[in-house]
Amino acid sequence: MVPDPAAFYRENVSRHELDLAYLDQRCRWSGLARGLTFLAAAFCFFAAFFQYRDTPQMWWGLFAITGLVFLFFVIYHGVFDNRRIRVSLQLAFFRQGLARIARDWPNISNPMTWVDEKQSVRGLKARSGDSPHPKLDRVTITDLDLEGEKSLWRLLNLARTPSGQAMLHQWMLQATSLEEIQKRQDSVKALADADSWRHEFLLSCWGSVSPVSSPATIMTWAAGPALSPWLTKMILVARLSAAILLAILLAGVLGLLSPSWLGTSLAVLVIVNFLVSVATAAPVHEIFRHVSSRAEDVRQYDHLLEMIASIPVRTEMIEALQKRVTVRATDASQPTSHRTAMRQLLLWSMLGNLRSGVTFIFYVILQFACLWDLHILAALEKWRLRWGQQLFGWFDSLGELEALAVLAQCRYDHPHWVFPQLAPANDREPVIFGDKVGHPLLGHGSVANPVALGPWNKSLVVTGSNMSGKSTYLRAVGANLILGRMGAAVDAAAFRMPAVEIGTSMRVADSLADGVSFFMSELRRLKQIVDRSREFTSGHGIQYVYLLDEILQGTNSQERQIAVTRVIQQLLARKAIGAISTHDLQLPDVPELAGNLDIVHFKESFVEVDGKQTMTFDYLLRPGITPTTNALKLLALVGLDATE
Repeated sequence: MVPDPAAFYRENVSRHELDLAYLDQRCRWSGLARGLTFLAAAFCFFAAFFQYRDTPQMWWGLFAITGLVFLFFVIYHGVFDNRRIRVSLQLAFFRQGLARIARDWPNISNPMTWVDEKQSVRGLKARSGDSPHPKLDRVTITDLDLEGEKSLWRLLNLARTPSGQAMLHQWMLQATSLEEIQKRQDSVKALADADSWRHEFLLSCWGSVSPVSSPATIMTWAAGPALSPWLTKMILVARLSAAILLAILLAGVLGLLSPSWLGTSLAVLVIVNFLVSVATAAPVHEIFRHVSSRAEDVRQYDHLLEMIASIPVRTEMIEALQKRVTVRATDASQPTSHRTAMRQLLLWSMLGNLRSGVTFIFYVILQFACLWDLHILAALEKWRLRWGQQLFGWFDSLGELEALAVLAQCRYDHPHWVFPQLAPANDREPVIFGDKVGHPLLGHGSVANPVALGPWNKSLVVTGSNMSGKSTYLRAVGANLILGRMGAAVDAAAFRMPAVEIGTSMRVADSLADGVSFFMSELRRLKQIVDRSREFTSGHGIQYVYLLDEILQGTNSQERQIAVTRVIQQLLARKAIGAISTHDLQLPDVPELAGNLDIVHFKESFVEVDGKQTMTFDYLLRPGITPTTNALKLLALVGLDATE
């Protein structure tokens, strides 16, 4: 790992910009040469055909020469144009690295626009990420800025393949066991130290996978139901038809059939095959359409799957995904070859597509002679039965590997981040502990603070004046917990955590459409959090964490204090841990919460600049309750302190 990832990105940006300029020049030159030689060939053709009939041999010769030169420049241009596309995609990768380090959000691409989300996720089985727990709800996703313009998803996701995006997205939103988190973390650590291989793999993803391609269509077909009994019978009819055709032709060659009987027999066979073709065309061609339209997309992943076998590091998770690519799930003694399978799929899809283009006449002859479509359908069904289920294992493995590589690249981009120490929760010490914890989305502008949540009978109460940093602090804790449970490094100098599920209430709004007030919306959200905490009270090994920001503001201070007290009591009773920010400076004095609250605060300072009072914040967490408030001072700063 290099000490300065930004310098690495800048060096590669400069090198790829030079390469791209060279390839642009080559493409412009070869494109011009291609156009000129085409015009020259066209001139020679017309000269030979229409103008100079006294010397046609010379012009036909020149036409042949210029035609060959034209073909040369077509191939030459195509080679350099393909290289230009790959280099431009790789240049985009390195530019993205710089943008992510600098948190240059306008220049960080939105990965979810690369593919249709439904197409990318449909049919992809995330075996290693399977979890009995549902994904985070939309409220928590919004509260913690997990998705959107300036979000954790946008910062993290360098994944290019649909399976990689689906896997990474699932890891971000779904809780899992401590053992699974440890496996991911071990693999991310190992890949974080394999800079050369990881960069080659990620660049291959960026340079070889089309942004609009998706294997979902092929995988849906591969995992679909078997052929209908009617189509299965029609395949038997096709085989019988082929046998009859061979028998008729053999009899004709041996002279066993007269020419008239030979013609009649062939005519009857063609008529029968025509009727069968009409009856089977719709379902058969629908299958061909699904397979042929995406078969070429699958070939793009061939090189990436090959790279799985060459990973230079070994962990339990990496070895498991390598095994899924190289060994048959049904018989561990028989190695597989995804390359062989893909070549077979491409061959059958090409033969099934003869009806398109210049080969149509050959297709008609073959179809009416021996029911060609049904023979190809039989071959595709045989391929599906042999390779279909393994196809999921291949793309699962590729998706897992890309997700791991993306998280490792995030660690590469932030060398000061650390991998959390993973430990189960207990009632004797803070369940979650962090030193110099920053907000991942703020980058170098983040102010680091300590974190200590728990043990089970403790709740952290964050006090402080307006704009002092309370909400940002809660979001920093939540974002780092999400990173940690994904198996990634976190923005901290030290961090310890268990497996967690998170519930938040930070940006609650009223709903005019539903006739729900702000206060009722908050109550409903708090009820969801309390109910969710019940699911993790025992037996799951996953700690429930709540992060509540200025809750129940829509009522008077006395009732708010009672309500907040009851919410905290219910959460503590279920061994949930977390933090709550508040302006209620009397909350620590509530008798029912005596001994259950750890109090910290942020504060502001006022300095005089050019004769005017200016408020500043250092955003540093301090123990105890806040000694200051600033609402009236803010009123004065904006000129609303005096009456008219």
